[in-house]
Amino acid sequence: MAPKDEEREFSIHTGEIPLFGSVDYAMFVITLLISCGIGLFYAIVDRKKNTTKDFLLGGQNMHPVPVALSLMVTFMSAMTLLGNPAEIYNYHTMWWWLCVSMVIAMWMVSQIFVPFFYRLQNESVFEVSPCELS
Repeated sequence: MAPKDEEREFSIHTGEIPLFGSVDYAMFVITLLISCGIGLFYAIVDRKKNTTKDFLLGGQNMHPVPVALSLMVTFMSAMTLLGNPAEIYNYHTMWWWLCVSMVIAMWMVSQIFVPFFYRLQNESVFEVSPCELS
């Protein structure tokens, strides 16, 4: 029978650092194998696509859902997921102001910057020359 939370000794009380067990290692290996499998699959299927446009922009024919998910995952890193509870604990409601400003910033980026750079048909923002901006 597993101990209840009140009875469980946490590392902050005991000073012992919990280590990976066999189930933890198995899940870690499975996660890495799935990631490698996805990479190998697309390396084999898309081996004929050798242009920079196909590599960096996906041929510009991707559905918006995977693009949005990719951007979300890029934005939501593991540090964000681990750090948000600590920020809320330390700074209480001040954290909500950051959330409000992020929503405003994302709206501005989606309405102003993304359409602008998409119309330029560049593969990176570093390719923009001053003549194209005017």
